[in-house]
Amino acid sequence: MLLLCMSMPLILCFWMQDADFASSAVKLAARELTEVASPGAVDPVQLQRAKQSTKSAILMNLESRMVASEDIGRQILMYNKRKPLGDFLKAIDEVTLQDITQISQKLISSPLTMASYGEVINVPTYDTVCSMFKSK
Repeated sequence: MLLLCMSMPLILCFWMQDADFASSAVKLAARELTEVASPGAVDPVQLQRAKQSTKSAILMNLESRMVASEDIGRQILMYNKRKPLGDFLKAIDEVTLQDITQISQKLISSPLTMASYGEVINVPTYDTVCSMFKSK
């Protein structure tokens, strides 16, 4: 089993993968990220589905007292107050297709941080992974 982490400013991608498929998983992640950065690659239906999924995940997570407590603590540390849930849901609703394209372009043009743990024999080198983003 392999744990792979790729990080760029604001985004952290990580997954556990059978070591034999590490190279394929990295290529897939790079292809998906670069595709999302292409104008028009994300359609409004996909964006709406992603927004609904994100809001559902937030609401379901907050049903847990432990998660809600962690969320309150995180907000106090970040904002010095607890923000109403509606503020976060509104922010999600305000995300546009242009926002997705712009942040994706910024993401793939930023320096990559990469770490892997486990059977790393099939993990592409750092330079190889970087080149997957620079060639786009």
